[in-house]
Amino acid sequence: MHTKKSITSKCLIDQTDELSKILSNPNHFIDNKNLQDYINYLTFFLKLMNYEIGVEISFSQEVCIQCFKVFKKQDIRNPIYLTCNKHVLCSKDCTIEYIKTSTENNILNWKYTQCLRCFTPLNRKFFENIYGPAFAEMLKKAEEDKEPKFTCDICLTEWKIKECITLPCDHRFCKVCIKAHLETNINEAKVLDEDLTCPQGDKAPIDINIIKYTVEGEIFQKYERFAMERWTPQLENGEIDFHCKGTDCNFRIILEDNLEEYECPKCKHKSCPKCNEDPHKGSSCEAFKKWKEENEQADEKFDALVRNSQWVACPWCKQIIERTTGCQYMACNSIVCRGKKFFCFNCKQGLEYDHQRHNCAPR
Repeated sequence: MHTKKSITSKCLIDQTDELSKILSNPNHFIDNKNLQDYINYLTFFLKLMNYEIGVEISFSQEVCIQCFKVFKKQDIRNPIYLTCNKHVLCSKDCTIEYIKTSTENNILNWKYTQCLRCFTPLNRKFFENIYGPAFAEMLKKAEEDKEPKFTCDICLTEWKIKECITLPCDHRFCKVCIKAHLETNINEAKVLDEDLTCPQGDKAPIDINIIKYTVEGEIFQKYERFAMERWTPQLENGEIDFHCKGTDCNFRIILEDNLEEYECPKCKHKSCPKCNEDPHKGSSCEAFKKWKEENEQADEKFDALVRNSQWVACPWCKQIIERTTGCQYMACNSIVCRGKKFFCFNCKQGLEYDHQRHNCAPR
C-alpha cells in the first residue's frame, strides 16, 4: 500500500461503497492511482480476515505511461504495448519520446531500456515494430557517429580516426592526403629520407612501412627502384657496389673485391663484378678492355672492307663469298650451301632458284 492508515469499519465501508460505484458504472471516471489505493485497502483487509478474493476485475481504461493520458481502449486505434504487454503508450509520438528518454537520446542504449512501471526489459522486436527496417540503419549510423574524429591539416576535412595516418612525428593526416603527398614525390624520383618527410614541415622521414601501406603497389615498386638507384653505400676494404647489367634487371649487391665472376641470382647474367663486362678469368680488366677495343676496331674495318669490295655475306649460311664476274645472281659454294643456295648480290635477298625474278631493292 502507498499509505499507512488505520483501517476501521467505517473506513472500509466508505471505500467499498466507492469501489462498488466504480465497478457497477463503466462510464465512471477515476484516477488510476486512486483505484489502486481502493483495491489495496480492500485486499489488505480481506487478508487480515483470512478471506480469499474470487472476483476478477477488468479495466476498460488505460493510462499512457509517457503522457499519463487516460483513455478507453476503444478510443485508441493502435495502442502500443511495451514488451511486458501490460503497460501501454497512446501513440507513436509518445513512443518516440519514451524511447528518447529511456535511451538518453542514444539509440545504442536500447539494450538497457525497460518498462518504467514493471521494469521488464524492452526487447529488440519492440524497437523494430516502431522503426521498421530503419532500426538497423539507426544502430549502424550511431556506431559510426560515436567513433572519434579529427581534422586533417592538409584538406581541413573531418575524418574518422581509422581513416588517418599518424606519422612518427605524431602529426596526423587523412590517408588521401598522405597518399597524394607520397606518390607525387615518388613519381618525381624524390625517394630519399630528406624528400619523403612530414607535410607539416618536420624533417623526420616517413617510415617505409607507412609508404608501403599507403601507396599503390606499382608506385611502391617504383619507390624501391628509385631508392636503390639513388642509394650510396659506405664501402669498406675494397668492397664493390655491383649493379647487374642483365636485360631489364636492377639487381644490386655489395660484393668482395676478390671475385672474378658473378652470376646474378635474379636474371642469371654472368659478368665480371669489377668492370661489369663479360667474364674474363685469368685476364685483368684493363687487358680485357684493350682486347675488346681492338676487336671492335677490327670488326669495323672488316665491315668497311666488305662494303667497299665485291665481298658479300650469304643470306643462307652467312659465309663471306666474293663475286668475281657475272651478274648479280649468285650461287653460294660454301660447305653448307654447296652451290644449291642462290641469292641476289645487289639486294642480298635469298632466292629459291637461280635467276628467280624478285623485287630487287639494293642494300
